[in-house]
Amino acid sequence: MKFVLNNDHKAGTEEAFVYSSNKPNKRVNGLSASTGSLVLAERPAPTTVQTTRYNSQFRSYRLLNALDSRFPMSSSDHVSARLVALMEGAPELLQGTTFYALREVPRRLHLSECLRDSVGYWCSSWIDCLQGLREPSTMSRTSHGRAIRSLLQAMRSSQTPSVETLAAATVLVETGHTFDIDGSVTGSRLVGQAMGIATLLKLRGFPNIDDPFELLMAYEQFFLIDSLRSFGDSNAGDFVSTSPWLEVREKVTEKVVLLESGQEIDLVIQRLAMRYGDVIRDMKLCHEDPNSHYDKAKRIELEMREYLRTIEGLFPGHWAYAEKEFGPITETLDPDFFLGRKYVLQSHKTYEILGDGLHAWLAPSLIISRIRRLYNEPADMAIQKRYRESCEWAWMFIPHLRSQDPLTLIDYAVMFVLTVEAANEQEIRHVLDFIMQMDVMEEYARDYDTLLEQVKAAVDRALGTQSKTKTAKPQLVTEILET
Repeated sequence: MKFVLNNDHKAGTEEAFVYSSNKPNKRVNGLSASTGSLVLAERPAPTTVQTTRYNSQFRSYRLLNALDSRFPMSSSDHVSARLVALMEGAPELLQGTTFYALREVPRRLHLSECLRDSVGYWCSSWIDCLQGLREPSTMSRTSHGRAIRSLLQAMRSSQTPSVETLAAATVLVETGHTFDIDGSVTGSRLVGQAMGIATLLKLRGFPNIDDPFELLMAYEQFFLIDSLRSFGDSNAGDFVSTSPWLEVREKVTEKVVLLESGQEIDLVIQRLAMRYGDVIRDMKLCHEDPNSHYDKAKRIELEMREYLRTIEGLFPGHWAYAEKEFGPITETLDPDFFLGRKYVLQSHKTYEILGDGLHAWLAPSLIISRIRRLYNEPADMAIQKRYRESCEWAWMFIPHLRSQDPLTLIDYAVMFVLTVEAANEQEIRHVLDFIMQMDVMEEYARDYDTLLEQVKAAVDRALGTQSKTKTAKPQLVTEILET
């Protein structure tokens, strides 16, 4: 499971992307801007178009090339300009990709043909997604083929992949995972791609964490490798959880958190994220053979309890920090909303800060409940109550989130999937309806009965408790609390 870490946590950081020491200069009265500037301008004629598939906004932009004609742009310059235009044209959409290294990519494109081609594929796929296409465009298919060929060529030319070659492979995998508009990215495919990233990373060796590009790419690569432990049986990525790679990953995680957030709660959350693949693998073992792995299950339960106590101590201060930086969170009555009350925010940045903290309660609480159920132990009422409260906090943000572009919420979908077990019969349809709204890639069914079964299966996968045999219907948290 990947925990979202947003780029907007630092106070006073209004500009998300800086690509060079010289900021773009706007063209004035038809005159050229200063040499070397690239200017993004919104087209005046087309209006904002609402797409039928994603309920998202596709804006029309044009890139004004203000480069001196005596110095024509190279192919890497063109791709870099395209990426910058997309990021600066709709930076809020980048928040939904959790691919932090993108802002460091433009300055490295001239060093690698395969990185340039992979980023070109990313850009084409991003545009496909913005346009609400149900299948990749011809441009994206062509870009994909070109990226694959240049990556293979780069890998064949050297036994030790360069930083840019490893980055190109990472961009390819992230593109398919992020912009899966045709549903072609299966779990087995993602695991296979993660095995490839693990192999290349091991061949490449330790990243230079003082280089922002390598640092942020390594952060992505480690989380991709986690999918091997969470969703596959391969041990190709086990090396990142043992010394000396474990220490390297800890340094990468700590430095990224300090760079992007600086909040202690985010560091705690990311440390659990580092462990989560191993936790899920152990949960699978416990579920398959409870008697042989009782001690392991109890160690997991103890770890989750300690984690929740830490989060409980940090979360009030984190909430206060979000309000201090971006305005108060007001709880108001809303008879039209299924809870009857909601949160009103002055800025969406408030939610971006709190999203991880809200998410942090859910999976650990469910893991504890699953372990106790597995060994026929009574439910921990305090854990169940806190889980229900956490889900209500998350649900109270739904009216605000409905006003946001769904593409910016992709990475938060899993949080609301993990709240379904807290919903009663009257609430569950409303939660499922919001999950469908966030499901811009249409990974889930559009009818409620099938969607509910898919969501339950997704929760089991996220907790490592999926079973090949049909099990009894799990008790809802509300049913437990009412007994």
